[in-house]
Amino acid sequence: MKKHFTYKILCVSLISIGVWSCSSISSVQKESNTKEISGWLGHKEVHIDLKTAYPRSSSALQQLANNGLLAPGNTSNVINLSSSKSFIKIHQDSIQGYLPYYGTRHTAGRLGENGSIDFHDLPKNYNARLDPKTGTHHIAFEIPQKKSSEFFQIQIQIYPTKNAQVLVNSSQRDGISYQGKVQKLKE
Repeated sequence: MKKHFTYKILCVSLISIGVWSCSSISSVQKESNTKEISGWLGHKEVHIDLKTAYPRSSSALQQLANNGLLAPGNTSNVINLSSSKSFIKIHQDSIQGYLPYYGTRHTAGRLGENGSIDFHDLPKNYNARLDPKTGTHHIAFEIPQKKSSEFFQIQIQIYPTKNAQVLVNSSQRDGISYQGKVQKLKE
């Protein structure tokens, strides 16, 4: 019952983020941005700078928040990432990402691992498509954690506003989502 309720909260949060990400822009700007983003994806030169994390709410995170152990302005379900170098890069055939993780891990990590989501590999089952009605690019792939047996399923939605939403599901942790801005990868 609790997992079902938590899943509903996550879905409502993602819908809210999606509505925010689709904030209105002119149809000319929307078409221009959509073509520009399509070009970046076609050449596989994409950089997503992640600004906010949305962990699945848990009692452990709530205890951290209640005890003042989260940075000012953060809550148990919204974490500001502006002071970290959180990103996803799509370059040629590989995808690299570094995303701080906030949430519950269900199996122990490797000794020396900092707990972040960290990958740089060739993705499996990579799929990118454009929704022509909304101008939203949808990307999905699977990728392993660096030097680990953990595996991630990642879904990215890039809106014509150049806002991006990232959903990460893991073989060993609760899911988490992120929000950020997309741009062309700088060499």
